[in-house]
Amino acid sequence: MTNPVGVLCVLVALGLATGATMWGWYWKSLMISSKDAETENQALAYLEEEVDFLRDENDRLLSRIYEIETGGGAEMEKFYRPLEIEARVAEIRGLKFKEDVVFEVVEPEVIEAAVQKRISASYDDHAFDAMSLAWGAMGFTEPMMNLQQAWISVSARESVYYDSYRRSVLVRKEVDPENPFDVPELAREICLALLDQHGANLAEVEAMGDNMDSGLARRAFYRGQAALVADVIGESTLGEQSLSEMPLHDSQNPINLVAATPVPDFIRQVLTFPSIDGVAYCVQLRDEAGGFAVFDEMQNQGTIPQSTRMILDGAALDADERAALSEKFSAPSELGDLRLRGTEPIFVDTAGQFGMRSTIETFLGMAELPEPTRVDDEPEERAPVAQGWLADRYAVFATGEEELSVIWESTWETVEAADAFVASLTVLADIRYGMTPEETMERSDAFRFQKILRPEPTRVVMIDAQTKDMVAELEEVYGGIGK
Repeated sequence: MTNPVGVLCVLVALGLATGATMWGWYWKSLMISSKDAETENQALAYLEEEVDFLRDENDRLLSRIYEIETGGGAEMEKFYRPLEIEARVAEIRGLKFKEDVVFEVVEPEVIEAAVQKRISASYDDHAFDAMSLAWGAMGFTEPMMNLQQAWISVSARESVYYDSYRRSVLVRKEVDPENPFDVPELAREICLALLDQHGANLAEVEAMGDNMDSGLARRAFYRGQAALVADVIGESTLGEQSLSEMPLHDSQNPINLVAATPVPDFIRQVLTFPSIDGVAYCVQLRDEAGGFAVFDEMQNQGTIPQSTRMILDGAALDADERAALSEKFSAPSELGDLRLRGTEPIFVDTAGQFGMRSTIETFLGMAELPEPTRVDDEPEERAPVAQGWLADRYAVFATGEEELSVIWESTWETVEAADAFVASLTVLADIRYGMTPEETMERSDAFRFQKILRPEPTRVVMIDAQTKDMVAELEEVYGGIGK
């Protein structure tokens, strides 16, 4: 008896071959007969579009054949709960599920919408527009780029996503719980669902608000745990191929692969910080305490990290040292209260030690600067310029015809750390503008004008504006804080 699937395959192949041949002859003849270069380019463009269409149609038909062979499209929507993975997650993490995990098989657009909803909890459309201007002025990203789309283009590529608002795990239909490459991703998101059942309250705790530094630290605390559990499970199914151990700038890192929207290094680092640096932090705490129970104690005691410095440096400290470090953190002047020519800032945020480090990586491709920007003289004791951070706050103003002005205040643990940061700002200004901050104020042809203030030995204020007059005005209003 003739197999209907086989007949369909033959018909599809013949149809595609015939269609491609006819279209190819048609456009080739059009291009040959045309003497107009513009017509030839148009014909070529149409031909390329038609080839892309035929490829998409081929993929759709092959997908339909697969559905028929496996019992029809309706069966494809079924997702059988990965009970074995759930059991392993609960065993490794040391918690029991209070209720069944809800799984939803969805199209990629549903995951993208869920990601956008989570992002909107921190930043609405207006905030993203302001952030795009602010980060461009700060040098974090290219000016005027579509920051929101770049953010979503990275986050929405996941095949499995725990939606903390729906409290369910969204799964694309191609995910297979028996595929060893899908297991770690499933384990990570299932672990997030487990943590949410035990009071993590991820929908609220992961919102960054007006303090990116604190928001990233909280996310790293929870997502680091989930990534660590996924690593443990992944090593048993894939061997030692954990993505958390892959260098961020490695060209083979999946997050660096082709995206619809170009993603700046700074955005990429913001989004991967919780699952990369967070893993290193969680590994240290777990090993030091002898298990995952330490995270439950920290959550119950309200001592989860509130700064990226705790994530970056805290892993190397014992419990007493971490407690002592957290008490050192201070709050700089509230720059959000400043008014420049009667206008309030369009964006106010905290970069944190992570932001300081990432800014240097963005411009120099490394986390550490050469002399004279080191804190210590001995090579083996040299520290990154962002080390010693205690607090920072920056405000960005838009006056006139979108003239952007920045004021960035930071507090440092030692005078040496503050000196190192000033030296790094000098290097970065030279890279961005081709001259040092002092030189910008001495010349009239500078693209931007910068001035660095030292109100106290351990406090640094950087002002960046489009005119010298605006620099002077910002300095004046800053000096009036508290008066």
